[in-house]
Amino acid sequence: MHNWQQERKEKLSDLVLGTHVIVYLIIASIFIISQVSFYSFSTWVLIVIPILLPAAIFILADYYILQRYNNSQILLVWNFIKHAGLFTLITLVFWEYYSENMVLLGILYLLPVALSCITLGRAFGMIFASAAAAVMLLLSWNYTATGQSFEAALVLGGIFFLISWFLGGIMDVESQTTNYLADLAITDSLTGLANHRHFQENLQKDVLEALDNKYPLSLFMLDIDYFKRY
Repeated sequence: MHNWQQERKEKLSDLVLGTHVIVYLIIASIFIISQVSFYSFSTWVLIVIPILLPAAIFILADYYILQRYNNSQILLVWNFIKHAGLFTLITLVFWEYYSENMVLLGILYLLPVALSCITLGRAFGMIFASAAAAVMLLLSWNYTATGQSFEAALVLGGIFFLISWFLGGIMDVESQTTNYLADLAITDSLTGLANHRHFQENLQKDVLEALDNKYPLSLFMLDIDYFKRY
């Protein structure tokens, strides 16, 4: 992975993490505001601490540990767990306060759908869109005597599918273009071999790795006469 690709990945991870934290605080605020008149201040402290402590642990684990891995499989599983956890929190709030404002709470499902499209791709985005639509349709079917909530859930589900298909497609094209440009930047167009940029990037990485692990590093240089003839 090139330096600019690593920088892009880290900025994207920071944006996704920030979005997760904001949504978590919104959901916690909905719960706290709805229950504010039932508890004393000391009781609220005991309630808020278990809410904020997992959020702090999540931020530290994501930012300082898991996002520093270069293993794509580990990051794939971790990002899926993050989005599934966010989806579960939204579902719990949606289940509790569904009858009060189904459309407003249902819109929150856009966040795990969009985030999964950005970090995991179109297929995972459509999976979360399907799950969100299923939850809303199930609740509207079980708890509503009129068809208005069912129609609203159906419309929101369709919007989620459209967004996951469109946004996921954009991210897939962007990923393919980025990989193509990355290969183009490190390949000599005449010979198809790695160019000087590729050599410098890998040399810097190998030198730092050798210094960190305290093992020797050798460099061989060959001078080929009349190279252009070949």
